[in-house]
Amino acid sequence: MENRYAPLVQFLDQLTGRCGLKLCIKDYTGFIRMDSELFQALLPYLTHSNPYCLHIKHDKQRFAHCVNMMKRMAGVCMERECSFCGTCYAGVREWIVPIFEDSLLLGAICAGYLPVELEEAHSRIDRAMGDASVAERERALELYHDYIVPNEADVEAQLPALQFVASYLSSTYRFSRFTLDSKELVPRRSAVQTRMLCQHVVDYITLHASEEISVQEIADYCLSP
Repeated sequence: MENRYAPLVQFLDQLTGRCGLKLCIKDYTGFIRMDSELFQALLPYLTHSNPYCLHIKHDKQRFAHCVNMMKRMAGVCMERECSFCGTCYAGVREWIVPIFEDSLLLGAICAGYLPVELEEAHSRIDRAMGDASVAERERALELYHDYIVPNEADVEAQLPALQFVASYLSSTYRFSRFTLDSKELVPRRSAVQTRMLCQHVVDYITLHASEEISVQEIADYCLSP
């Protein structure tokens, strides 16, 4: 049986295929995972797996900085309540489209992996890498130039389409609230939170498999947005 969210996936696939957009959907509340069909449909868009970003996050200190950046991004979404463009400390520029249901910030759609000016990029990478080895710095520069590239189409021109997707996703949350009674919704949320925590643990261990990992580090990651 076809997933009822297939038209949404086709729409996203067209945006990423035709326009060359790189998308990542942040779920701050677990609203996507409340609906197993929606979760399965959007799974390819729920991970931030750009090779440059993974290289930056491989170091625990830089990883913590990335987590703080995600928290700051959520704060800006709450403050502005509209789409905006921002640049992370490692030189990656993205358009952020918040997903709101009334005043509740459900998540955000990140579009981009866009480069900044070459001089600024090198300066940000240099600061981000800190006391990393020369080889690590050179690898970071190589990955930046390979994977943080301009989009074929103007991302800003695609904002109305992304805002439509955000509105649609908000409506799925609204639908769940009104179609599931409170007794059914609570255990679903509990199960969703458990699955999210398990997935975060797996993600962190995979990323740092060759290092010593503390329980506190895993806990900090699981509590991040």
